Amino acid sequence: MKTKTKFDDGLQWLRQLRRKVAAECRFDLEKQADVYRAAASNRPYKAYQGDAPLTINRRRQKMAA
Repeated sequence: MKTKTKFDDGLQWLRQLRRKVAAECRFDLEKQADVYRAAASNRPYKAYQGDAPLTINRRRQKMAA
């Protein structure tokens, strides 16, 4: 018998929201992405900065070469 996993990390509200969006979009990933993009465009800040430069650990860089 399968048991439902319990999470105690305080993110139940986020999981519930994602389930709601998925159900409203009939589990179509493209529609879900559109919903998330529209929500992100309405925010004055961005959590992810895609153009931020990456820092490389010089020691690891030498080891990889």
